[in-house]
Amino acid sequence: MANLIERLVDEHRRLNAMTGEMAKMITGLKNPVSRAFQEKFRGFIDPLIELLAVHGELEARELFPILRKRNPEAHQWQVRMVEAQDEIILAEARNFQELFAGAPSPVPAARIKESGAHLVRRIDEHIMIEEQNLFTMIENRQE
Repeated sequence: MANLIERLVDEHRRLNAMTGEMAKMITGLKNPVSRAFQEKFRGFIDPLIELLAVHGELEARELFPILRKRNPEAHQWQVRMVEAQDEIILAEARNFQELFAGAPSPVPAARIKESGAHLVRRIDEHIMIEEQNLFTMIENRQE
């Protein structure tokens, strides 16, 4: 069990590093957004989406079944919320990625900033809920 939590926390740190880098990339971004920036950003967002997908699969395969088994029904809403959150975050990241996929004209800087900031907040919230609530549920109930 400790190994699973360590793996998830490691992925959380990688996600934090990537979203921190993304925030740096888009801070101060102004119109017109260059094609070079859009290409660079597309190269950045693809690995972020891959990590989000792998992270979500690990949680679905290993974390959520353990949480459902070890916790009373009263706490299951948190598990369901994080499961849904995984899907929402991945969908938002993919939508963000689509902003740059063959856009006929540059994406407005404000749209990039808004979408990026929203995605960073969602990921930060996901990490906080897991590390402060769900992981402690497992650690407190280990057999």
